[in-house]
Amino acid sequence: TDATSQDTNYPLDLSSISIAVQDASSSPVQNARVAVYKISDNTELMNSLTDVNGLAEAVVSYSSDIPVYIRVRKSSTGTTRYVNNNSVGTITSIGLTSTIVLLSDAVATP
Repeated sequence: TDATSQDTNYPLDLSSISIAVQDASSSPVQNARVAVYKISDNTELMNSLTDVNGLAEAVVSYSSDIPVYIRVRKSSTGTTRYVNNNSVGTITSIGLTSTIVLLSDAVATP
């Protein structure tokens, strides 16, 4: 059968995900791992590293709002270690834009 806008399994549009990762002093965190999953069935929608500006971006199919959970982690060598961050959001017709602040892990030893 042909997919049309009447078919609820056919994506009607595309929507963007843009996650900015920064530290407590608002500096971008490069090479942080950002993963976004659908809450409903744990489907991975994005899994990438942040760029030099602390951004990780993706485009996903959109047919209705998508509740998601976001996991951000940064494995570091050296003196600065970060606590993993878990949060939630919703991808809407205008996308999902979020800023995640990674806090320094004062317990981890270099």
